[in-house]
Amino acid sequence: MQRKMTVEKEFLHLRPASGQSAITSSEHLSEVLKRQLSDLGYLVETIQEDWGWWIAIEKREAKMAIGVYGVDEDTSNREFAVTVFTDKVRRWILWPFLARPIEAEIEELKHELSNLLDLTSGLVKIDTTTEYPL
Repeated sequence: MQRKMTVEKEFLHLRPASGQSAITSSEHLSEVLKRQLSDLGYLVETIQEDWGWWIAIEKREAKMAIGVYGVDEDTSNREFAVTVFTDKVRRWILWPFLARPIEAEIEELKHELSNLLDLTSGLVKIDTTTEYPL
């Protein structure tokens, strides 16, 4: 079954902090998020895409993803955008009438992601926007 994912229309706009602990690329940021989300009980897999990094996530049978975008070429003006992708319902292949919304899981992931990014010492949050910031 082909999954149709939709963007949650909210981007976290970030830049590296100064110092040795700075997040230096979108790949570095995706690996940090993978480790942190795994520690919170999510099943996580990172996949490189032509636009950045896709972080596939599963928790309590809810399948979601995080997109990590970056402008890595210009080292003097490096910035990142992070957003959540979802399919809005938990899928039941044998009993489709039992599919249920997963808004609670979506909100939990968005909250935990925002907290993780706030606590990551190598990043500074610029803002949260509904427009793609890069």
